[in-house]
Amino acid sequence: MREGDILGHEFMGVVEETGREVTRVQRGDRVVVTFVIACGACFFCERSLFAGCETTNDGRGAILNKKSLRPGAALSGFTHLYGGVPGGQAEYARVPMANTGPLKVPDAQSDEQVLFLSDILPTGYQTVINADVGHGSSLAIFAAGPVGLIPLSPNDVSRLTSGAEPMARRLLSRRLQPTPRSPPDQRRCRAWPAP
Repeated sequence: MREGDILGHEFMGVVEETGREVTRVQRGDRVVVTFVIACGACFFCERSLFAGCETTNDGRGAILNKKSLRPGAALSGFTHLYGGVPGGQAEYARVPMANTGPLKVPDAQSDEQVLFLSDILPTGYQTVINADVGHGSSLAIFAAGPVGLIPLSPNDVSRLTSGAEPMARRLLSRRLQPTPRSPPDQRRCRAWPAP
């Protein structure tokens, strides 16, 4: 991080202005902005593997990248290892590659219904897909934070995708029981004490 960097990789808002080449969104559209910045046209983007975009990140990528492998896509509001692109914790945010990233929000849906589409929901969903959890499997969720709670949500991502029975295991004893303020879907997770 550098002085003056703007964080915030999960954000939404109303489009105030667009560049000349932007055709997917227009002034006045309400959008959720994904944190991955992808060109939409490279090898990986053409295969809907946007996090692997070959063109948006001139940083080196992960700090452990000792083999000088090509880094993944640039990320909004993240470090300079992933492009150093300013994030959404600001009055206004510039959204690069606006024909690929922003998702228009239908008027019928509230901000609360769609905000997690920027990162938390797709990350939780993709973990279930990547783990190749099958019907009748059990899914253990360690450190059930926001991403870990997605499979335990009212729609149960793990059940929608695979029919798995999710189990949450919270490793920190102070978080064994949800707080009284926790939403009902978080209160129903099963927790075990740390070993």
